[in-house]
Amino acid sequence: MSEALDIDSDWKKARAFLVTFSVVVLLAWYFSADVNNISILGLSLKPKENANDIWGAIAILNVYFLARYYQKLPDEHKKPADRNHATYEKTLINIYIKNNRKALRKITEDKISTDHEQRKSLTIRPYGKMEYRENYASPQSQDDDSPIESYRSHSKNRITFSIWYSYKTDTSDLAGYHGAYLHGLTMTPSKTEVLTAQVLAWFKNCLFNSWGSDYIFPFLLGFSGSMIATSSWIAARVI
Repeated sequence: MSEALDIDSDWKKARAFLVTFSVVVLLAWYFSADVNNISILGLSLKPKENANDIWGAIAILNVYFLARYYQKLPDEHKKPADRNHATYEKTLINIYIKNNRKALRKITEDKISTDHEQRKSLTIRPYGKMEYRENYASPQSQDDDSPIESYRSHSKNRITFSIWYSYKTDTSDLAGYHGAYLHGLTMTPSKTEVLTAQVLAWFKNCLFNSWGSDYIFPFLLGFSGSMIATSSWIAARVI
């Protein structure tokens, strides 16, 4: 327990150093601050030689803080949490329904075509859930100690649908309406749909989940500071 707390504390310190230093670097670059006049602990340092390499030294420090931040990042934080997977899954299901509503409607029509009533105004409402979540929650899995990740890795992004459908006939009662659920339809999204969902979910998680502000934003900030410092160093050497 204490080791885990130490790791988390080291990571937070590394993140604080990275964010603070990177913000100073970006502000110094944006406002064209004089980096040849540096004050450390109240001591003013004015380099007399190799002044053009100041930005190079800053870039090296920024890269060091960036590398240290990544090294101190706890292993479980290098991958999105389950709530991030939930965002991806919801996005994938919505994309699949939007792209394949006609196909789902056709499947529903074929499944309920056993009687010969004349149907009018067929309406469907698909509800999807990832197949691995269905399997993980099934009674057969209760005695299985495998983590949910193992179910996720074997599902290959398959989606299990339940479709509520309703339609009107000329011969039915209750004002001529029928409605029921169609269960157990398993579909596999295309690679394009999966890739689109992954990209959209990544942006959603960065903007709306703490995963983005805690882990992604500091890394992007550190990377930007390193690139700006390096480009400024190259420009100073060339000029």
